[in-house]
Amino acid sequence: MTAPPAGGIGSIGGGVGAAVAGAQGPVNIGGRQVNVTAPVDLAELLQMLAETAADGDAAGRGGTITAADVERNGRCFVEPGGFPEVDPDGAPPGTLLLTGTPGSGRRGAAMRWLQLAGGAARRARAIRTLPDGGGNGAPLLDQEAVAPGELLYLDASLEDEDGGLLTRLAAELAGYRAAVERSGAWLAVVLDPGQTRALPDADRQEAVSIRRPDVPEVFAAHLRVLGLEPPPGFDPAEWLGSWAGSASVGEAADLALLVRQAQRAAAAGSGFEDWFTDAFVSVADWSEEIGRRLDERRSSAERAVLLSAAVLEGLSAEQVFAGAQRLRAKAAAPEDEEPPLERKGFAARLAELGVGVHADRRVAFTEFRYAAAVRMRFWDDYPWLHEEFEEWIAEYLDEEPLPAGARTAVAERLVEQCLRVGRGDAVLALVGRWASEEGGMTGQAVRALRMLLEDEHAASGTRRWLYAQATSPETPEVRALAVTAVCLEVLVGTHPHQAVVRLHHVARRRGRSQAAEEAARGLVRLAEGDPRLRGAVLHRFADRLAVPGGAHRRTDDELLYRVTDPGVLGRAGRFPADRREAADFRRALAGAMAADRAEAVRHTERWLEAAEEGGLWAEAAGLVAEAGTEAGRGAVLYTAARRWVLAGAGPRERARRRTAALGFRDGLDEARAGGRRAGPGRSTDGGIRA
Repeated sequence: MTAPPAGGIGSIGGGVGAAVAGAQGPVNIGGRQVNVTAPVDLAELLQMLAETAADGDAAGRGGTITAADVERNGRCFVEPGGFPEVDPDGAPPGTLLLTGTPGSGRRGAAMRWLQLAGGAARRARAIRTLPDGGGNGAPLLDQEAVAPGELLYLDASLEDEDGGLLTRLAAELAGYRAAVERSGAWLAVVLDPGQTRALPDADRQEAVSIRRPDVPEVFAAHLRVLGLEPPPGFDPAEWLGSWAGSASVGEAADLALLVRQAQRAAAAGSGFEDWFTDAFVSVADWSEEIGRRLDERRSSAERAVLLSAAVLEGLSAEQVFAGAQRLRAKAAAPEDEEPPLERKGFAARLAELGVGVHADRRVAFTEFRYAAAVRMRFWDDYPWLHEEFEEWIAEYLDEEPLPAGARTAVAERLVEQCLRVGRGDAVLALVGRWASEEGGMTGQAVRALRMLLEDEHAASGTRRWLYAQATSPETPEVRALAVTAVCLEVLVGTHPHQAVVRLHHVARRRGRSQAAEEAARGLVRLAEGDPRLRGAVLHRFADRLAVPGGAHRRTDDELLYRVTDPGVLGRAGRFPADRREAADFRRALAGAMAADRAEAVRHTERWLEAAEEGGLWAEAAGLVAEAGTEAGRGAVLYTAARRWVLAGAGPRERARRRTAALGFRDGLDEARAGGRRAGPGRSTDGGIRA
């Protein structure tokens, strides 16, 4: 174990990226964190969420495994036993059913197979994660959303709110696999070993079982990728010893990350052996050591100081003392009987507990990542005090003046422990408290929501909470903004249809609120940024606008015209991409045109101007004509098109306009005659065929 650096104690609090670099260095608690207070800026909330997701120490989460994560996985990958051979040019489109014991590296192996099978060994591509449906009773696996050449990942070993995910997917999986093969795509499905018994005989025989790769080799590979150079003659098996015999692939990767964290926190002049020692000791089971320390110090005063230091590490000694006093009051601990001047000094008490104080008064444990272990031990040992612990920290955050970054770090430590012991509902209550007009912690609330959505046990309840907040007229404005940010940055990746539904409800809020406008802009962003999300947005409006009337009809019409502007729909690729998107566009637009004649004319002119530019816009303008006819506006739009042609500035412009209008007129004629364009179909090269 290395000695503390001169002038301070190097330590990392662990778990939430809270680092104390030593007295000579700056405090860095969780990156650039902002305690957002009213008025709330959506851009700030999105930035906080993006920074959480962009942490280089963590693999990508959500509905897309980024190309960068795929490339990094490939560089760290150590082939496990049983890994299927793949031709250098790739594998035929289809599905891999992959199983193995937990800790064998199933996710990494599935990612690597997709990379190789899709012919992307040298140029990584993003992988889309499943399921991608399930909204409003729809299938969990959306066959229509499979794009040509796409890489898809499904972890069927997970549980959702209704139990095992595989049970719910069983009836859909065969049809989805066929759709994947038809589209020239690749799918990897991860299964627990026991789940293979529930598969049909043919699938069970097809499943590939992998064995855990060499853990020391995995550790060494991650060190290389992280740019850490061990000393000459480094033998990872010798350094890891017996620990490697039971460690998982993920634990080996985490240990390499801890070595890098220890490097960053270490004093000048330290080397790899020092970093490794600090990191390796930190993955040891501190439970026995902490239990011994608690047994030796049974007084409420000492235990309150220990937990306060663990929760508030990186703050000043005075703030830790205030936290300990608050905790004693919350836990109904007895008062000290000794006179104040006869009691043990606070600094001495901290030192006895393995806590040091920097020259600038900041508090840090002397052992690497010891604070995280202390927090875990208290939550494990005192389940009857969970609510008191939560209230203590929440009240401290409410009432004590803290730097913004420290406030966020402490909030995330609280959320981390709540989720670890299955108290997701308590976190949602905290989120409601923080994201309120009085709470002033909307930034911390959105970070907590991300953690909830990334927790497999809390995610489904959190999605329901987001829906309730989006639909309730009583939701405070700042909370509606938090919902908007989380839907745009987090939920859209895992459950795009649910994200669109929640954004749509926020966009309907009364009074032209800031949240409503930001949600509306968010829907436009989705429609212009990704063909799959564009399709989800159009499908939502097609369902809502096809039925006349409704309390939010005027708002929905205005939103529809915004998202179907040609300047929006053409940015995500060719439009329409397929028959379903063409049908949804036509159906939604027909509903809006039927409600407002003047806006139907204005929108038609926008599309005629786009068609004048040429390209594939003529096809889309024909769909606008069909929508107008379906809405009973055919004659009005025909007249509007004639006037638009005649309004051209000169003979050349009128000639161009006439050409565009002829395609529009043909669409009107076909619609009046009872014909309907089928819309384009998908082609395997990503283009459009008639």
